[in-house]
Amino acid sequence: MEKSRLVCDACGAAIQVTGETNVMICPYCGAKYKIESAQLPEQDPLRGMIVRMMSNVGRSNFANLSLEQQDLVIAEIKDKVRQNKVIEAIQVVRIHTNAGLKEAKDIVDTIREHK
Repeated sequence: MEKSRLVCDACGAAIQVTGETNVMICPYCGAKYKIESAQLPEQDPLRGMIVRMMSNVGRSNFANLSLEQQDLVIAEIKDKVRQNKVIEAIQVVRIHTNAGLKEAKDIVDTIREHK
């Protein structure tokens, strides 16, 4: 049976899928994901790390956003980083996480290192 490794969108932990079930559960946070077909979605390896970092700062509500909303925020931050608009990227992180300046800068710096 073919195995695939995915990253939990909620906490960033590795999830191993064997294909024996149509539901996978994150062993770390318990998040459940339904697999509609044998084709597993491709994931951005950086996404799980960004979600984990942005969810674990201060009183962040980032983890409570829908996956679509999280993807939009992450895309906006990555776009700012790609355009070398670091200050604007930090502002977006701060708006969506309530992070302090240093915490937000650390998140953006991590994204810059992995782009």
